[in-house]
Amino acid sequence: NVGIGTDTPNAYSNQTTLTINGSTYGRIDLESGGTLRSSLFSQAANTSLTVDTGFFSLDTGGSERMRILSNGNVGIGVTGPVKKLQVSDSATGLMTNLLLTNTHDTNGDTAGIAFSMTDNDLYNKAGIVFERTTNQGIGKLYLCNNNTGDSSNFTLADAAITIIPNRNVGIGTDDPGALLEISGIRENQI
Repeated sequence: NVGIGTDTPNAYSNQTTLTINGSTYGRIDLESGGTLRSSLFSQAANTSLTVDTGFFSLDTGGSERMRILSNGNVGIGVTGPVKKLQVSDSATGLMTNLLLTNTHDTNGDTAGIAFSMTDNDLYNKAGIVFERTTNQGIGKLYLCNNNTGDSSNFTLADAAITIIPNRNVGIGTDDPGALLEISGIRENQI
């Protein structure tokens, strides 16, 4: 075990350690050609990895798996992400690149995506939500839109479109009794 800035480096069973202890924080700088390229440092409860220019990548099994560009765009399975998060893979047929789960997994529990124009948990005015309604993860899919002029978030009561397990679609109703049921529409209005 090696210590820098300490006479008592950390010791763990069956592990070799490098302990860097500074009065304010511990830091490792990585240089190439005499130029600082990145730093790993820890202060109080925070740890940061900084990259001055270029990108930061995570590799496993000899291949790059994730990349963060200097503009903050994150790519998983892609080296040049063009949005804040881009997930990419290659497959024939149906492929899902994103899985949202709620491991509580009881009737009435939901998993979904919220859409907002702020970076806090207010004004989430629209969303796509799956609600478990029975066993085996079966449930309803909601497309929600809240049009109130306040900071409230959408709820399932704001569902504009609902698809139930038998594939019936409801517009303005969350329990359609036909292949397509539109609430509030009179005959010959469509």
